[in-house]
Amino acid sequence: MAVTGVDLHVDKGEIFGLVGPNGSGKTTMTNAITGFFPPQKGRILLHGQDITGLAPHKVARRGVARTFQNLALFNGMTVLDNILLGRHVHMHPSVFRTMLYPWLARPEEIANREVVEEVIDFMQLEGVRDEPVDAIPLGLKKRVELARALVAEPSFLILDEPMAGMNQRRRRSTWRASSSMRATSGA
Repeated sequence: MAVTGVDLHVDKGEIFGLVGPNGSGKTTMTNAITGFFPPQKGRILLHGQDITGLAPHKVARRGVARTFQNLALFNGMTVLDNILLGRHVHMHPSVFRTMLYPWLARPEEIANREVVEEVIDFMQLEGVRDEPVDAIPLGLKKRVELARALVAEPSFLILDEPMAGMNQRRRRSTWRASSSMRATSGA
């Protein structure tokens, strides 16, 4: 059993670190919160609402975004397209909206792309925005994954080993960027 008897509370605006040795349950806890592996016992509350057992996409719609310990990017797609996927919780696709694209879907697409472009600039990914994500170095891939989480505009952001595989200089710049983003978004 990786996670037993855990009781924790994270306040809005609080930075909370979960630290422990390999195999202690940090990623399992993250997977339980985000709906990937629902707990066998207990409850998970988000803003006072029970999200225990909700599917990951429903947890994301409730305002939870995450990065993964092992990168979860889509090889073969560009950096831009990978980051755009983070906006899925704000999009409202339908056949009807597509038929009326110029009036309904286009303004939504433009608004979502503006958010993505702002985060691309903020995370200093302009130079690789059109590159296939599998062609960029690990440190940049980590920033792409963080950018994808940030464009979701989450109320609860979970970073699972966000600095793994990065050199010291890249760790500092990524930390500064994410800290500054939190300050500007009020998260």
